Amino acid sequence: MQFAGAAGQVTGSRTVLEHASTRAYVDCGMYQGPRYISDRNYLPFAERADTIQAVFLTHAHVDHCGLLPLLVKRGFRGKIFCTKPTADLLEIVLPDAAGILKEDFKDLSKKFKRKHSIESPLYDTLDVEQTLKQVIPIAFGEEVTCGPFKTEYFRAGHILGAAGILVTTEKKNGESIQIYFSGDVGPSHPILHPKKENPPKADYYVLESTYGDRNHTKENPEEIIVEAVSRILHRKGMLIIPAFSIGRTQLILYLLYKMQEKKMIPELPIYLDSPMALRVTELYEMYKSEVNIPSKDFGFFAFLNSRRVTKVYHAEESKRLVETPGPGIIVSASGMCSGGRILFHLRSRIEDPRNMILFTGYQAEETLGRDILEGHARVSILGREYVVRASVAAIQSLSAHADFHDLLGYAGHFNYQLKKVFLNHGLDGPRQHLAKAIHEKYHFPVEIPSYLDTYYL
Repeated sequence: MQFAGAAGQVTGSRTVLEHASTRAYVDCGMYQGPRYISDRNYLPFAERADTIQAVFLTHAHVDHCGLLPLLVKRGFRGKIFCTKPTADLLEIVLPDAAGILKEDFKDLSKKFKRKHSIESPLYDTLDVEQTLKQVIPIAFGEEVTCGPFKTEYFRAGHILGAAGILVTTEKKNGESIQIYFSGDVGPSHPILHPKKENPPKADYYVLESTYGDRNHTKENPEEIIVEAVSRILHRKGMLIIPAFSIGRTQLILYLLYKMQEKKMIPELPIYLDSPMALRVTELYEMYKSEVNIPSKDFGFFAFLNSRRVTKVYHAEESKRLVETPGPGIIVSASGMCSGGRILFHLRSRIEDPRNMILFTGYQAEETLGRDILEGHARVSILGREYVVRASVAAIQSLSAHADFHDLLGYAGHFNYQLKKVFLNHGLDGPRQHLAKAIHEKYHFPVEIPSYLDTYYL
């Protein structure tokens, strides 16, 4: 087992399994972030792509699936196993990623008039089309065999379709080995997504550690939304909510629905302005059984298709929305304001003190969202500088990742006769903190693998 990604990082997830002349990946994700990190996407895979027989995919976030088309482009023709909701999400996520790569390449070509080191986008829509042909949807709990590997998928509670994967194989002497990959683990008390299942019995556990050294705040998101809506109502402004297309947008809409039903906020116009988020929201409606909301709130799905939510599909509609007066609520992407239609809303409204920007998720370094949230007086949007006069607030309690307390409790369900726990998908500080806590509480042997570290199990 080799840690070929997300070891000491929170993006670029990829683990290589090799046994009995068969190679498989668990995830094949894209590196995201500053250039010195994202440049890793252009490195060759350590193995020839045509020697990989399968990919076992945990979920459809780009940092877990975003390099699948590149693997295919370089010769991979094996099967990609994932849950049915994840398979449907891939049909949205991967074409979107290809489009972003194309635009980024165009921008790079304009910036550097002379030839630069990157000769073409990582992959294109033809590579995505071939990738989607290789996807094999499976059900939670279904056992699938690929060569010497038998897999079973368990709900991880992170986003729609997210799974932890139990991989079982046998040594030459007939001894069985079981490895459980947690994938990205959801919080213990999710608002929208299903609760994660307890991890199954295994010999080895590969556990994510994104928030291995901190706990989420206990703030009430509804109180923050009430305050924000009250402010823009008084000023007749617009509440602008940047939100991730998968999971966060749907969660924000659900909160707004519940609050309107409880008369906590008035029925203001709500605009959903993100083509990708619109398609993902349709999938959430399709997979009602995979959404964790009580039956009394099933009116949420009717709400999504009512006049209370204006779905902005076309660019011309979005342009008109930019000029629409408040009060109202605009939910748009991207969540970190690094691209998408949210930029046009910010450009139009950020200098108006009647408006408010409400962040609902993590803002990475070197993003526009981070600059606004940190209180920069001036920010650059689409090549021009703007003065930040709109109010700014944030909800810090909506993370789709388990925090330190959740992860420690999750590890308590591990097999007490396990051989080792590996911590990945985390920076070194959080990994070290979580490793120490797991060892002290449960006396499990814990390993913190480095990039390309290989283990013989």
